[in-house]
Amino acid sequence: MTAPLPFATTADLAPAAVAACLGLPEAAVLTATHPPVVGGCGNSMAFAELADLAALAAATPDTAAFRRHLPESLCVGIHLHVALPDGRRRARMFGPLVGVPEDPATGSANVGLAGLLLQAGGGDRLALEVEQGIEMGRPSGLAVRAWRDDAGAIRAAVGGGVVAVSTGWMEV
Repeated sequence: MTAPLPFATTADLAPAAVAACLGLPEAAVLTATHPPVVGGCGNSMAFAELADLAALAAATPDTAAFRRHLPESLCVGIHLHVALPDGRRRARMFGPLVGVPEDPATGSANVGLAGLLLQAGGGDRLALEVEQGIEMGRPSGLAVRAWRDDAGAIRAAVGGGVVAVSTGWMEV
């Protein structure tokens, strides 16, 4: 799936606010690769890089803090990511104010992540594998890529395999 819009950021976020939303110490929120921001390729999402897998596993959404710092009018949720030693990323996405306690595979967030990492790192292209859903027992693998189009805008796409967990039909 190619994202409908080019990647763009719309707001900067304070690491302390992100940490409060996740029940983490501020030191767990990194700013070297990119500062915490709101952006995306369609849906607005908050993005933050965390220090390590332990911080990612410990992240627990605080709904009251989300209401204060990441209201629904600003973004649909937060997409956290950690760099893995082999160049992949592990991610988690929380959207407690829009009825998504945690999502095991968020295409719209991961295209935004690809766009953000391309913007932060420079260059013309980025390809990345992201694992998500590990902490909730629903492992998912997503292949994301981002590129600069002829006008210099950052475009992004996501793909991956799926496992059907249910089927159904509706009679009308």
